[in-house]
Amino acid sequence: MVLATVGPWRFLGKLPSYALRWGRQWQAGVCAPQPWSPTLFSNDARPSVLSGHWLFGARALPSMPKFAEDRRRVLARAEKARLGIFEVNGQVVEVNSPPYNGRWDVDPVSGKRWHQGSAFAPLGEIPGDIRFPWELDRLHHLVWFGQAWRYTLSQHWADVGVNHLEQMLSEAPFEHGIHWRDGLQLAVRIYSLAAFADLSHDAPTDIHRHINNAVAAHAHALARQLSPHSEITNNHIIGETCGLALAGIYLQRQDYLHRGLRRLRLELKRQLYPDGIPYEGSVPYIRFDLDFMSLLVLALNACQNETPSWLRDSLVMMGRALASLVDTRGDVPPIGDGDDARVLRLDEEPYLTVNESLHVASKIIGEPLAPADSTGSFALWVVGPEL
Repeated sequence: MVLATVGPWRFLGKLPSYALRWGRQWQAGVCAPQPWSPTLFSNDARPSVLSGHWLFGARALPSMPKFAEDRRRVLARAEKARLGIFEVNGQVVEVNSPPYNGRWDVDPVSGKRWHQGSAFAPLGEIPGDIRFPWELDRLHHLVWFGQAWRYTLSQHWADVGVNHLEQMLSEAPFEHGIHWRDGLQLAVRIYSLAAFADLSHDAPTDIHRHINNAVAAHAHALARQLSPHSEITNNHIIGETCGLALAGIYLQRQDYLHRGLRRLRLELKRQLYPDGIPYEGSVPYIRFDLDFMSLLVLALNACQNETPSWLRDSLVMMGRALASLVDTRGDVPPIGDGDDARVLRLDEEPYLTVNESLHVASKIIGEPLAPADSTGSFALWVVGPEL
C-alpha cells in the first residue's frame, strides 16, 4: 500500500530512514542516557525574542472588557490544573491520586507505567490507551498558567508552570520514555512552551531558563524524529515541521527555521489539493493544520520574519476550504479521522466547532471566513477582540 501511494523513489527512502533509526537505537543502547536537568541544552535565562510579542493576550490589558469577562473561567481552569485534575478522552484524570501518584506516564486503567526505554527503540508492552499520556504531556495547561499570570501577576502561577514542566520531564532521561516518543507530540509541546513563555514574558522569576532549555531540548529531539519522506503523508508532518520552525524562531536558530519551512513547503505541495482540502481527507484535522500554520505565521510576523508567499497562499486555501464546510454555527461534519486535538487549548470549543480558528485565519489574511461571531476565547487571546 505504501509503495503504491508514495511511489518507488520515495519508498526507497525507507532504507536510509530505517538505517538512521537503527543507528540511533544502537547509540541509545551503548551510551549512558542523559538525566533531565533544567540546563541540559540551554542555560540562557533571557526571555526569547518571541516572548511578549506573539499572542495578543500577552500584551493586552486584563481590564479590557472581553478579557475581564474571561477571568473567572481562566482562573478556575488553572486552579484545577494546578491540582493535577484534567479531563482526557472524556475521563477525569487526577495526576496526584492513585494510580498516577504524581506521575504523568501511568495508564489510568491498568495502573502500569509506559515503557521507559529509548524513543528510538520498539515501544514494548502496551499498558493502555496511548492518548492518555500523550494528551497530558502536550502540556496545554501551561498556557492556562500563563493566562493566570496575566490576570494576577502572581509569581505563584509562573512557579506552578515550571514545577509541572520539570516534574513531567524528569520522569525519564532525555529521549527516553513515552513523553519523548512521536514528533507530533513534541511539536505541540513546543507550541505550549512558547505560549507559556509569551504570556509570562514579564514574570520576575527564573522561568525563562527552564523554558528555553525545554524548547532547545524539544527542538533537538524533534529534528531527530521528523516523519521520514518515505512515509505516507498526513497531518503529523505538517505539525512537526511547524513545531520545528516555531522553535527556530523562539531560539533564533535559522537552521531549525529553514529546515522546518523547507519540509513544510514540500509537504503542503504534496498534501494540499487545489480546493484546499488536505490529502488525509479528515475534515476535523483541517482545523488542526490551520491552527499550526496560523500560529506559525503570527510568530514569523512578531519577529519581523518574512512570511513566505507559499505559506500564506496555503493558509488562504485551507481557510477557505474549512469555511466552505461549516454550518451557520461554525460546526463541521465528522468526516474522516479525527479527535479533539488542539494546538493551543485557550478555550473549550468542541473539536467539531471551528469558528474560533476561522476568526484567527480571517484576521491574518484579511478575509471573512467565520460564519458566526466569536464566542470563545481562542481568537480573543490569539489575535484580539473583533472590531
